Amino acid sequence: MIYSVKRFIKPSIFVAFVLYGVKVNAQVSLIQNAIDKIEGYKNFSYRCINRQKVATPDTQIMRHKDIFLKKPDDKTFGYLYSMEMLGEDGKSNSTEVYNGQNTMNLHAWDSTYVIRETQAPLTTFSLLGQLSSIKINKQLKIVKAADTTINSIDSYHLIINTFDTVINKEHLYGNYNLFIDKSSGLPICIIYRSRGTGFGDGITNFYDEGDYSDFKFDEDDINIASFGIPDSFRKAKEWVQHLLAPGTVAPSCTLFTA
Repeated sequence: MIYSVKRFIKPSIFVAFVLYGVKVNAQVSLIQNAIDKIEGYKNFSYRCINRQKVATPDTQIMRHKDIFLKKPDDKTFGYLYSMEMLGEDGKSNSTEVYNGQNTMNLHAWDSTYVIRETQAPLTTFSLLGQLSSIKINKQLKIVKAADTTINSIDSYHLIINTFDTVINKEHLYGNYNLFIDKSSGLPICIIYRSRGTGFGDGITNFYDEGDYSDFKFDEDDINIASFGIPDSFRKAKEWVQHLLAPGTVAPSCTLFTA
């Protein structure tokens, strides 16, 4: 009897590992399918409401419309992109544009633009930036939580742990909560939470949530010209800081205490 139990243990362990591997592969497939679906289009756009908390209970809210155009020969990102920041009324405040050579800021309030010669990294709170962060590290631990409804949409819920450790008795961690529309296969919400030492001194809690909606794909009017400077815009005047020469008397001014 003992012999038969021992014989049964190894196959059981093997089956458990196989089932675990199948489960993990299924979770990875959900993420990869979502990425492949988005990257399979020539261009795509969406609207996002981004909520962020860093070290304080105050929440910063950003609303933006993002447009991406695939450009395989672009060695920096592989995409041209436009991120239009919106006010609560839905009107444009400013737009960050990458045209394949420069990153530009277009200011809607005075119809001016500024060119940044250095190429900034792909905006991290864009959908493509968030998915890239998850895609790059293939060693991340992925857990499939119970399916849920978010923003009235039936969704898969995946938890991707980026790190989890204890240092000096402090529990430090970081994880993504990724919600994928069960019907379309598209990501509709990504939440990143962390507790770590990445900001300032000491331990900092960080929260970032992006809610994505109004997806559009392969629109005919999205082309290279969409990422240029509008004809009505002019270059902003450079701000030059004039310093007083040593020994010069400072001009009179009024200061107020808090």
